[in-house]
Amino acid sequence: MKFMIISKKEGFDENQINDSILSSTNATSLISDNSVKLELENLLVYLYNYNHVYDEKEGYSYSIDDNSINIINGLINIDNKPRPKDINEAISLIRENKKCIGDYQVVSLDSNGNGFFKTPLASIYPLFYYENNQCSIIANELKLIVDGVYEFTNKRFVESYDLDYIRTIFREGNFSKKSSIRNTAFRKIKRILPQDELTLENGKLIIKKTEDIEVPDWFEKWYFENKDSLYDWYYENLVSYTDSFISSFKDELETIVCPITGGFDSRLSLLILSKICAKNGIELKTYTQGLPDHPDVVLGKKIADVLNINWENPQWEGKSEDSTSGLKPKPHHFTDYADTFYTSQGDYNSHTFEIDNTRKLDKSNSIFQHGMNLYKKEDISQIINYNRWYSRRVLRKNIFYLPLLGTEYELMFSRLYNKHNSDTINFRELIYNVLKRGDSRLLEIPFDHDKLPQTGLEIYTGNNTVVAHKNEPYLWDYNFVYNELNPLFKESFNKKDDEYDNILSKTGINSLDYFILEESIDNILEKDEKVESSLIDLKVNAFYPKYRTNIKVNNFHNRSLHVLMDYASAASFNSFEELEKNALFYLKKHETKSPCELEIKEKYYKEIGCINSNFYSNLLNELKEDKKKIEYYEIKNKKLKKKLKKAKKLNNELKNSSSWKITKPLRKIKNLKKDD
Repeated sequence: MKFMIISKKEGFDENQINDSILSSTNATSLISDNSVKLELENLLVYLYNYNHVYDEKEGYSYSIDDNSINIINGLINIDNKPRPKDINEAISLIRENKKCIGDYQVVSLDSNGNGFFKTPLASIYPLFYYENNQCSIIANELKLIVDGVYEFTNKRFVESYDLDYIRTIFREGNFSKKSSIRNTAFRKIKRILPQDELTLENGKLIIKKTEDIEVPDWFEKWYFENKDSLYDWYYENLVSYTDSFISSFKDELETIVCPITGGFDSRLSLLILSKICAKNGIELKTYTQGLPDHPDVVLGKKIADVLNINWENPQWEGKSEDSTSGLKPKPHHFTDYADTFYTSQGDYNSHTFEIDNTRKLDKSNSIFQHGMNLYKKEDISQIINYNRWYSRRVLRKNIFYLPLLGTEYELMFSRLYNKHNSDTINFRELIYNVLKRGDSRLLEIPFDHDKLPQTGLEIYTGNNTVVAHKNEPYLWDYNFVYNELNPLFKESFNKKDDEYDNILSKTGINSLDYFILEESIDNILEKDEKVESSLIDLKVNAFYPKYRTNIKVNNFHNRSLHVLMDYASAASFNSFEELEKNALFYLKKHETKSPCELEIKEKYYKEIGCINSNFYSNLLNELKEDKKKIEYYEIKNKKLKKKLKKAKKLNNELKNSSSWKITKPLRKIKNLKKDD
């Protein structure tokens, strides 16, 4: 379920909200089965329901009467039992602080503007927050706020982008900086983290932020007093909560597809699912993509054979292992990047580009199970990333989500491992103990890329470790990124340029260069004596091409350029609805013959890209020649300085010698003769 909750303030003007969009099943990124608009005195709620494995309908997923609105999104067990079918009964139990497990969002609001929100401490379901002087808005999809509030749709995305957020994910790839973890791609829309406490008091949203999550004392004590007993308890609960969720919907659920690789996560997932699916009469399918002798394929088949599961190996047709089209394509057009930005909403980038995006749900009676790994998230930034990157990746095509290995039980282990991380206390211990209890034969099969020290098995490398998508280049267009994102970058650039008498612009540094190379440029400005030549040299030899080209992902820097292409592709649009018309999946679906805005831009930048390619090539050659000349004269100058120093030294030695002193009268006579 997707939802958007508007708490009205005094003077609320409904014209600031795009009701025609928000009342449509088209409002969300995945088209909903139906939309519902609920209203109390100072509350306006838009709900978007789906029928995927179970039907999100009134009485089960939401309820409204004259006094209250209740919502439950996701899967939740209460006191080790499936939640009651009646939502009001379930809400009553939750209010009594009964033990809850699963991944869910619970909302209960009354007509007086009071209520609470409940989520587990770590969750894949996001919450976003926006506020102005007329209302406060909570939504569990960013698109609802961006497309539903005219403040955003009345201007281009680039005018709403959050520079700090983009800078953080560009440079670090995650959210280790606390200043940015609560931000989103859009400056005025903030992220509410699962561990935050959220309530509504007299119509006002109160957010109590929590920066860290502690391991429970009872859990830590149990671990150090009787570790085996704790893992027994955990394994029983892992099987129990998975069985409870699946058995609740076994009449509607026909198939679970869970891919398998040579790593940890998918092996654990497939182990548990093989037991539960067999018990409940649900078909379990698995597959591994890759060439026949790739480690993932070899190990995947062995695991499937042990668990007696039908396994497939979809592979390239007539492709060699060094193929540049591979299994994992790369974006080659502006529309590819627009496609990613539409589905990611700024929370992941085109390094994980997919070609099968669509706004339609998967089959309603089938689910795709990702290998979740909350137990691995030892750092708080990784747990937050679970609510960001994982969230959009998992929910971009699905609404139903089975929180296998993604509940508070796994979170407790992750916090324990974070606190006591060592060679023996880490997530590999959990993997070993689950496999040992579930099917010890899986411990006899090695892992790809990593190993379990407890087994004594080495990492399996096999004969083919090629990763096809790393061989395929992706499109980078320097001038396109500069022109599209200059409105975002220019303020900080102009400020720095003015501070140093326009030295940046004089040496060819522009706002994009400054964004990418900010730390290096600042260091030159502050410390380097040869500022001008150093700045020119820095730009010319920077890791990114200064023209349009295709580049390979061979280091983190090259990978980070995806971020800029993603944001540039969406910069000129003012809504996701408008962006969709330019996205690749939209063009494929509708087979439009008229060129879209991004296609027109691409044609233009292809032409100027060739021109600039030659320009920068010539500039590079000129600078290389100049650099050679400078180096030549510097070397020559150093040699002259050495000779002069040596001559001065000899001169001083001569003047201080006894011979010099004895011949002093003769030199005087000689000088007198010269004067005559």
